[in-house]
Amino acid sequence: MTLQVNNATVDTSCTTGDVRLVGGPNEYEGRVEICYNQMWGTICDYDWDSTDANVVCKQLGYQTIGSVSLRGSYYGRGQGPFVMRRLSCSSSDSSLIACNQNFRNSIALSCGTTSAASVVCLGFCNDGDIRLRGSSVTYAGRVELCVERTWTTLCDQTWDFNDAAVTCRQLGYSSYGAIPTYNCYTEGQLSFGITNLNCTGSEGHIFNCTHSKPVLHNCLSHNDAGLICQASVQQSNCTDGEVRLVNGSGPHEGRVEVCINEAWGTVCSNGWTNTDANVVCKQLGYLLMGGRARSGSDHFGPGVGPILMASVDCTGNEESLIECRTRSCDVTTCSHYNDAGVTCERNYTDSEIRLCTDGEIRLGDDAVLKGRVEVCINNTWTTICASYWTDKEATVICSQLGYSRY
Repeated sequence: MTLQVNNATVDTSCTTGDVRLVGGPNEYEGRVEICYNQMWGTICDYDWDSTDANVVCKQLGYQTIGSVSLRGSYYGRGQGPFVMRRLSCSSSDSSLIACNQNFRNSIALSCGTTSAASVVCLGFCNDGDIRLRGSSVTYAGRVELCVERTWTTLCDQTWDFNDAAVTCRQLGYSSYGAIPTYNCYTEGQLSFGITNLNCTGSEGHIFNCTHSKPVLHNCLSHNDAGLICQASVQQSNCTDGEVRLVNGSGPHEGRVEVCINEAWGTVCSNGWTNTDANVVCKQLGYLLMGGRARSGSDHFGPGVGPILMASVDCTGNEESLIECRTRSCDVTTCSHYNDAGVTCERNYTDSEIRLCTDGEIRLGDDAVLKGRVEVCINNTWTTICASYWTDKEATVICSQLGYSRY
């Protein structure tokens, strides 16, 4: 029988020391409540840590390692009083009530109103199962693999495109366009890790790939492997890292698209710079300098399909775009309105370079009404530095080209 007394839930069927999880999305995570004198109360999260959480999970029959302790009323404050605080559990404790603690026979234990303790326990799993954690979307996250009925972390030391493709395939997503990520998602708190995963890309199950046996967690800080899967992507006959320019006025410019795991996709323009553009131009065989970054779909229109790279940060020494540092998990917050583009400095023919008259003016990139101003000096086309460039100079240029001065 249960009833409410001064906002506390009296439950004659519970015994002092019983624990339960309330308010979570499933049975193995939620706000921790403990029965005290036939009354359910909450735990104050002062000094609440993973050891305390492991004891709760052990008491409830879940795995005794790898539990996540959550503070700040993560799953709500609850209606009951705070009855425990400043717990100091050890791994040998079999129940929460056996831990050293400040336990009060009172419903007025002082604690902040948003300070209820919560946990996420690790249930037992089936060998070979895979799950994604640490992300707000279901198709991306930190990869965890079940080995010997225990969830383990995949370390990212050898994590690559082939590993990501196999993992996405096993999860029921497309293997095309699967993106491996690094240092992207919240760090796992599992006690065991797997290193040296080596897939060929054709496997149907990650257990068919070679890998180390689980060892005590040895992934370097924040080096858990992650990925982003695609729901449905068309396979393309392209090679990882290949780039192309789409929808420009000529082959030297356009929206940048990159191939990853046999799928073409766009690049998010967040942080997109001329240095990044020059690497693309270099890869495509254009001049090593003079590439100009174009941000947003206004230039070359929005792409379709997946967005495969974001937060690109090239040094300029790379030979291809895929060699640049990226934070690929940012693609989940990008849209095709932010697709990156480039205009490369094309290789002019000898006639284009030499056959000009001193003082002659033209607009670069084969533009008609707008473009980079080029002037012929000593029979060679040169550009004009933008320092002190104003509307007055622009008016003179337009007049010389035969356009209106107004």
